[in-house]
Order: sequence, then structure tokens, then C-alpha cells
Amino acid sequence: MTRALDGIKVLDLSRYVAGPYCAQMLGDFGADVIKIEKPEGGDPMRGVGAETGDDKLYMTLYNRNKRSLALNLRHDKGREILGNLIRQADVLVENFRPGTMEEMGFGWDEASALNPGLVMARISGFGQDGPWAKRPAFDAIAQAEGGLMHLTGSRDGEATMMGAIMIDYSTGTNAALGVLAALHARERTGLGQVVDVPLLDTAMSFLMTAVAEYQRDGVVMGRLGNRDRYSAPTNTYRTRDGERLHLMAAGQKHFEALVAIMGEQKIL
Repeated sequence: MTRALDGIKVLDLSRYVAGPYCAQMLGDFGADVIKIEKPEGGDPMRGVGAETGDDKLYMTLYNRNKRSLALNLRHDKGREILGNLIRQADVLVENFRPGTMEEMGFGWDEASALNPGLVMARISGFGQDGPWAKRPAFDAIAQAEGGLMHLTGSRDGEATMMGAIMIDYSTGTNAALGVLAALHARERTGLGQVVDVPLLDTAMSFLMTAVAEYQRDGVVMGRLGNRDRYSAPTNTYRTRDGERLHLMAAGQKHFEALVAIMGEQKIL
């Protein structure tokens, strides 16, 4: 079966989650993904779970559909090989701290000179330039700096992390979407481009409602637990048999259906 990205070659120089997740999605769509790692230890995710004897689970979760290559990019020969691979590639995904690719001689100017059609996805904590560009970041840092923790948790409790690394996953998804758009643009122009996707931008994009309401009303949203500002009843309730049930009546129609199920039409 022909897949959407058959014939597209991707070099994955990224580590941890967001970058590998992006490259993995491209592989799911049919791209030929080559994961490039340093010879000493490789992607740090290879060590996650080693203490339990299972050091393959997380590496596999974010790196399926990939071929593997170890390259020492501190060595001239390793950089020569990478340069040859870039000449043949359609996409390069990296999430080094900004400036690292430039130090190795493979920043955007150098890489695009080798291959004008290259699309380079650059994932970082805070973007490729600006006062925070050199700061490292993980999912939880972006949640905190972006304001998501402020909105997550019980009404009277502390700011809380989300229960999954949604910023990593969503940043990887946004990067893959940007790569697809850049490949589409290349069909018209023949030229590649940079796809710059910071974790912080992803976190901030989740706050559209909070930012819009602050700009309109000057009100800073707070934590509501499992409740909702505009839908009632919305909450998690304990049932008679001890289980928990989450209800959300998102409008009058849903509320009327709920009270009908409860046999409490008299409250309408």
C-alpha cells in the first residue's frame, strides 16, 4: 500500500520525546526515517527503565518505523557522513540546544547550502533566538512557564502538572504538521525552510481562552478542578456503588436530557 510520505527521507537527530515523536509520525506516514545517535549511549531514552530490566519500552514508544545509525559528530569523518546524508534528505529533525547545530557546521545556512530543498524542523524550549533561547526545557518547564500549571488542579490546591506529557506530544505533532506544510510549499518553490517549534509556544497555544478573556475582561482564570466555567453540572461525582462518574452538561439540551435520565424533570 502506498503511503502519503513514501519516498521522503528524514534524518532524525533528536533525543528524548518531542523530536523523536515528530520523526516517528513522519515514519508512520511512510517516510524513511534514519535516527542518528552518538555512539556513547545514544538517545538518553535508551536508559529509561534500565533499573527495572526493561530499557527498551520508552525507546520503542517514540522510535518505531526508524532505521538506526551511530555517528560521532565531534569527529571530522562523522560530520562528513552527516553532510552527505543531508544532501540526500528531504527533512532533518533536531532538538539540540539552539546554537549546537551551528557549532557543528550544520546550522540552517550551512545545511540549506548543501541541500536547498531541505526542510529543517528545530524543536527547542524557547525558540532559536531571544533572551531565553539557550535555556534547556522539558515538558514540565513549558507547562509551568506557559501558565498551564496555574490552571490545573483543584480550586483550593496547588498548581499541578498535567497527568501526561502533552506539551512534548503536541510540540512533536505541531512540528510534523509544519514539516508537511513546508514539503507542500516546496512543491511550488523548490526550496525548503525552517520549521521552528518551541515547547513554550505549544503551551501558550493551549491558553487561547484564558488569554482572550484576560484581554477582554482583565480576569485571570484560576483552577476549577473538574468543573467548567460555562457548563453545569460538570464535575466528577461518586456513585452509589462507589465508582466515580464524570458528567458534563454542555448546554440546555444536554441538561434537559440529564434530568430526564435522573427522573427529575420537575426541576426544569
